[in-house]
Amino acid sequence: SQVVFGQQPTGTTAGATIEPAVTVDVEDAYGNVIPGDSSTVSLTLSGGTFEGGSKTAASAASSGVATFSGLTTDVAGSYTASATDGTLAPPSASNSFAISPATAAKLVIHTQPSSTTTSGQAFSIQPVIDEEDRFGNLETSDSSSVVSASLSSGTGPLQGTVIATVSGGVATFTNLADNTAETISVTFKSGSLNPATSNGISVNSAPATRLVVTTAPPDPLAAGQAFTLVVSTEDPYGNVDPTY
Repeated sequence: SQVVFGQQPTGTTAGATIEPAVTVDVEDAYGNVIPGDSSTVSLTLSGGTFEGGSKTAASAASSGVATFSGLTTDVAGSYTASATDGTLAPPSASNSFAISPATAAKLVIHTQPSSTTTSGQAFSIQPVIDEEDRFGNLETSDSSSVVSASLSSGTGPLQGTVIATVSGGVATFTNLADNTAETISVTFKSGSLNPATSNGISVNSAPATRLVVTTAPPDPLAAGQAFTLVVSTEDPYGNVDPTY
């Protein structure tokens, strides 16, 4: 008449086996297990999938009880499971159970920094970094790990506050900048986690504020001697302003 959960699914971490094994009883209308039943029970996960373990089990193997071993799911969240057996009435969903993120494994750039910026000015879009497990689940329980930012390419140095502490697995930088007109990329690191490197960022010179002699006449200079004099228009950080 019906299928009913015996051993309910219990919470674990992403990628880990749900233990003990989930069981589903094939019963008559009065709640008695049918020991001679040979039907096949199927198990589904609400809002997700079981990546590991068999999602079908024959009840005949254990006298009317279908056992699901090795079940895993890689996506953290809150779930229920449902069992079906042909036309038998399915149970209400199983008890709710939580899948937590696995051990932190990597940093991922959630928000890339601005693709273009001006020397001496904070990036208009500041980077946001996620701390994730190997399945891509955010480590929401971590609010203590520290993420550092440094140049992967470019001469810099990188300006601003280059250290950020994660909150709920997310590190937000607020004032990163570079004073040198160049193309840079930024790498983010935290302990032994796999680092993440940004896309390229084109740093343009700020408007010129001064004249600088970059090639001076020889000294001493003989009367009538030709010489070369080069004067550059530079921004406050020593970058030539090519637009001037």
